[in-house]
Amino acid sequence: MPWDPTERRAFAPLKKLLPSEWAEKYRVLPPSSAEPGALSLSRTPHMRGILDATMEPGVERIIVPKATQITMSTAIETLIGWTVTLRALADTIAAMAN
Repeated sequence: MPWDPTERRAFAPLKKLLPSEWAEKYRVLPPSSAEPGALSLSRTPHMRGILDATMEPGVERIIVPKATQITMSTAIETLIGWTVTLRALADTIAAMAN
């Protein structure tokens, strides 16, 4: 039986996104956050570079000289979410190939 359009969208492979792109598309900050709701990097443009640096070939360490309370917890949580999403994507593709 062929898949209907809703099923096709649900099981379509995810597009591989940079961490900053993933953050703005999927990350939602909790109500307890200073700015709850969808994450927007327009207020924290420095975070885009930190997030995307993790994708640079050869990067083993990222050093961030920073003050307190400037979104590093959010950046780390975002990278964890992005990594989990990519891992799920890789596992799904591997399962479909077998």
